[in-house]
Amino acid sequence: PNPVRESLNYQYSAIDKALYEIVIYNSLGQIIKKHSIKISSKSINENFDVSEFAPGQYYIEVFFQILVHPAYGS
Repeated sequence: PNPVRESLNYQYSAIDKALYEIVIYNSLGQIIKKHSIKISSKSINENFDVSEFAPGQYYIEVFFQILVHPAYGS
């Protein structure tokens, strides 16, 4: 567990040119907050304002979709 009061800061390595979706769930599995971000660098530094969250346990899930560029030439 990582206790948080006002802001949840996180950093992680990213895959170049990907679309990320960060989802926070409560202990009942309900989505509390969702955030999408398009990344074109190797690391992500983000934060969520969680000051309005009720005390309890929350889970973070990160999804990503690699953005593929069309091949040039034949």
